[in-house]
Amino acid sequence: MAKPQYLVLAILAIFLASFTIYASPSMILPTIPKAHAVTVSMVLSGCALVTAGCIHGGWNGTTNTPNPTITVHQGDTVSVSLTSADAMSHQFLVDVDRDGASTANCPAVDPCSIIFSPSTPTSYAFNVNFAPGTYTYFCTLHPSAMLGNFVVLAAPPVGGVVVPVDKLALLAPFIGLTSIIAAVAAIAIVHMTRVRLARKDK
Repeated sequence: MAKPQYLVLAILAIFLASFTIYASPSMILPTIPKAHAVTVSMVLSGCALVTAGCIHGGWNGTTNTPNPTITVHQGDTVSVSLTSADAMSHQFLVDVDRDGASTANCPAVDPCSIIFSPSTPTSYAFNVNFAPGTYTYFCTLHPSAMLGNFVVLAAPPVGGVVVPVDKLALLAPFIGLTSIIAAVAAIAIVHMTRVRLARKDK
């Protein structure tokens, strides 16, 4: 039969394990990584010339702020809806290799759309998988009028967060089990002590 001191040590070990779980939930709880995955959507309307539909020449020349600066983060997906407002054809390109509006590296290096016209508006999506910095986006057919800054910021830090948890609810089974074991052990210790005393009296 086990000695009382061993049962006491077992009870202390159970309490210690329960306390460790309570104090350090991050040791047993999963973490959820903070992932940066954003789709940036925009509309660009082509205006090479001032016409009835275009207030200014430039991308979004239909507004008072043509050639707007586009700001994204590295890792973003950019989705562009492209239309022509001046009855002319256009092509969107981001000059990643900084060689001007050349289509020599389109789309392998420089993200670029197909050539589109008023009758063939198009959508184009690409991943910003190039380094942070300031680039230029062009209409390859009208680069002197239709160009603007394409700013790539560094991706936000990626880390992990502990999933929020109700510690008391998590420990309830452990507390209940520990209480039962402690009660049984106490009864066993008292019983064994009485048996030993009874044997000594004989």
